[in-house]
Amino acid sequence: MHLQRIVLPSGKVTWTAYDGDTVVSEIRNFVVYLEARHYAPRTVSHYARHVVRLGNYLAALGKSFREITATDLDRFIPAAAKSGRTRGARTAAIIPLRPEHVEVSASLHNQILFGI
Repeated sequence: MHLQRIVLPSGKVTWTAYDGDTVVSEIRNFVVYLEARHYAPRTVSHYARHVVRLGNYLAALGKSFREITATDLDRFIPAAAKSGRTRGARTAAIIPLRPEHVEVSASLHNQILFGI
């Protein structure tokens, strides 16, 4: 799953996620919702990126967005925070599946949580 920047004919920038050649409707609908609420473009891209990372994490577990559990979410947040610090924010990161303790600032925790 990857996030794709789209420039509309009007010049407006939006985002969508693809899994192979298929648009991931849950993420596209989320982006449309954020844009309708007039979130800043950078905020939309950051939130969408977190949701794509969650989708990749779930796929590695053999799950979809509809099958997520609280335990999956609890393990994802620190893994995503650690992965984001060790790699560039714009690269597709592999998130470790085994739980490990990572200190996450309240701000980053809330950003990831709201995004997902």
